[in-house]
Amino acid sequence: MSDVRNPSPRVSPAIASRRRVLVLLEKELRELVTSRMLLASVILVPLLFGAVSLTIAWATGAVHGGTQDTQDLGELRQIMGDRIAHVTELRDGLQIYLGEMGLFVILLMPALLPPILAAQTLVREKQTRSLETLLVTPVRTWEIVLAKVLFCASLGVLPEWIVAAAYYGIVLGRCSSVAVDALTAPGWLVMVTIGSPLVAILGVGLGVAVSSRAKDAQTAQQVAGMVVLPIVGLLSMQSLGVTSLDGVGALLFVGVVAIADTIALALAISLFERESVVTRWK
Repeated sequence: MSDVRNPSPRVSPAIASRRRVLVLLEKELRELVTSRMLLASVILVPLLFGAVSLTIAWATGAVHGGTQDTQDLGELRQIMGDRIAHVTELRDGLQIYLGEMGLFVILLMPALLPPILAAQTLVREKQTRSLETLLVTPVRTWEIVLAKVLFCASLGVLPEWIVAAAYYGIVLGRCSSVAVDALTAPGWLVMVTIGSPLVAILGVGLGVAVSSRAKDAQTAQQVAGMVVLPIVGLLSMQSLGVTSLDGVGALLFVGVVAIADTIALALAISLFERESVVTRWK
C-alpha cells in the first residue's frame, strides 16, 4: 500500500493576519503588566474619573427644589438654553445640569488615556528593543498599528462603559423622571456607546502618527498629550450644549469622527516606519 501524505492546509491571509494581531495584543498585554508606571496609570486614571462621575451622580440625586424657585430656574435656563425649556421645577433643571457634567467626565476617559498610553508604550518598545525584533518578523505595519489601536483604545473604552453602567444605575435610582429622560436621551447613549470608542481610536491613531516621527521619547509623550486637546474640545461642545446632543446631532458627530478615524489610521500606517522609529528615537 502506498504511503499517502496529506499536505497541511494552507492558512488564508486573513486568518494569518488575525493570528499575528492576536500575538501582538498578547505582547502589548505582557509589556503593560511588566511596566509598573503604565499599569498604575491604566488602573488609577479610570478609578479617579469613575469616582468623580459616580460622586456627581450620587450628589445629583440629592438635589432638591420646587416650582417656587422660578427666578433661579430662569437663570439656569439662560445657561443651558433650550435643553431645559420644558422643565418646570428647579430640581429637575439642576439634576440635568449636574448629570450632564457627570457624563462629560465619563466621556473624557477614552479621550485622555489611550493617546498618551499609546505614546508611552511606543517609548517602552524603543527602550526594550522590541521594535528591532519586529523588523525580522513577517508582521506588517498595519497589523502593528491595528494591535496598538485596539489595545490602547480598549483600555479607555471598557472602563468607561463599566463606569457609565454604574452611573446610570445611580441616576435611575435617585433622580427624577424628567432628569432620567434627559440623561438617557438618544444623543447621550450614542455618545457613550459609539462615540467614545471612535474618539479613543482617533486619539490613538494620532498618537501613533506623531510618536512615529518624534525625535525622542519626551517629545513623543508631550505631542501625544496635545493631540487630545481638539478631541476634548469636541466633546466639550457636545456635552455643554454648544452643539445639539439630540439623536441627529450625536450621529453627525459620530460620522465626522469615523471619517477622522479613517484618515488618522491611514496616516499612522504611512508614518509608522519601523526602521525610522528605531533610528530616530534616542
